[in-house]
Amino acid sequence: MRKGEAFFSVAHDTSRPFFVTVGDVQVRVVGTKFDVKRGVDAVHIGVAEGVVEVRRPDGAAKEQEPQRLTAGQEVTLVPSVVA
Repeated sequence: MRKGEAFFSVAHDTSRPFFVTVGDVQVRVVGTKFDVKRGVDAVHIGVAEGVVEVRRPDGAAKEQEPQRLTAGQEVTLVPSVVA
């Protein structure tokens, strides 16, 4: 996602996770309703229902542990990749 805002409603299916990538921020879901908004300098993720995992790769090395968000939680991140 390069810019703007999108609301997703994803059916629960653990064998087919759904990914949204915004710069270097990746959101992984297996069944939820959530919002992703890409601003000029930040990415905002809000969860309406279910659980999402938010992660960002730690360079070429191993990835950091994902941050789990549940219904009602939100996070704002500043991506290091602006593409």
